[in-house]
Amino acid sequence: IMKSLNDIFQLTPTRKPKSNNPITFRREKLIRNINKQLKNIDDTKLGKRTYNNWFWINEDNKFHLSIKYGKQEIELSKNKFSIICENLDEVETSLTKIKELTYSGQFDLILTEMSKEIRSNFKRSKPTTS
Repeated sequence: IMKSLNDIFQLTPTRKPKSNNPITFRREKLIRNINKQLKNIDDTKLGKRTYNNWFWINEDNKFHLSIKYGKQEIELSKNKFSIICENLDEVETSLTKIKELTYSGQFDLILTEMSKEIRSNFKRSKPTTS
């Protein structure tokens, strides 16, 4: 005898919203890009060439990792824009932690501010009439 779905799952009357919540949209956008970076790490480990990496090796022979929203680097702390990592595994661990923090809403405020700034760059000034 098949169990009732109520016995198997935690069900709710909630339906999928017709439009995305802006906060959720920004989180999902950042997480999608973090997932792309995680794939780039896997490809780099396999010796494949990757593009648009957020990570690089600096003159100190350590990996540095920037987190970007759009094309802008996120200021992670006052005047600090990258995370120092010993190796690619640590870059991967750091990205995974940033992803968890994003899911939990830790980046919501900064993503909202960056989103406003990005949108303001697209606003055109009204033409002046003489």
